[in-house]
Amino acid sequence: MEFKYFKGPKDEMAGYAKKVPCVLCGDVGEGFELGVARVPSRLELDNDGKYGCYACLRAQEFEFGHDTPVGMVGEDGLKPFYDQTQPPPEDFDFASAEALRWTPGFVTWQQGVWLTHCNAMMAYLGEWKPNDFRERAEGGDGRALFLAMTDVDPELWDYEQPEDGSVLQDWGVTYYAFECLRCGVTKGYYDFP
Repeated sequence: MEFKYFKGPKDEMAGYAKKVPCVLCGDVGEGFELGVARVPSRLELDNDGKYGCYACLRAQEFEFGHDTPVGMVGEDGLKPFYDQTQPPPEDFDFASAEALRWTPGFVTWQQGVWLTHCNAMMAYLGEWKPNDFRERAEGGDGRALFLAMTDVDPELWDYEQPEDGSVLQDWGVTYYAFECLRCGVTKGYYDFP
């Protein structure tokens, strides 16, 4: 399964299942729970516990909604949703938002927010731990990369630092990393269980 805007591990795809029967075409294979999707041909039916396959998703037989900093992506395109949602810039790439409709969400503790950069949707990379930052950072300075990627409360790195001075390995949050497909910058945010 390939998605332009989902580059993370399959097990981080919301509603992903390895071998399930598709209620739309009857094939058995990888798919997604339809209880969290919009299925135009089954709007009147209960889709909880039912699955749609990757081929039917690619054929746009069902879709997902996504919260973004510039609105909610859904059947009506990109629309304002919350009072604090900033409207997209005039030159925003609405095709990138449209592509998210057929992109699975990522598993989150709370409501996931799909990040944007360079006036387009970013690609989800996955959940990052402190070692992920160190491995990807120039010179191995994971803290510097974390601070550059994180806009809200960047003190988490220092707060989570072990008191014994050892290297930070894990933390009590989940960090969601994204990459801009236009310029390559990485951004992210975290939430708590």
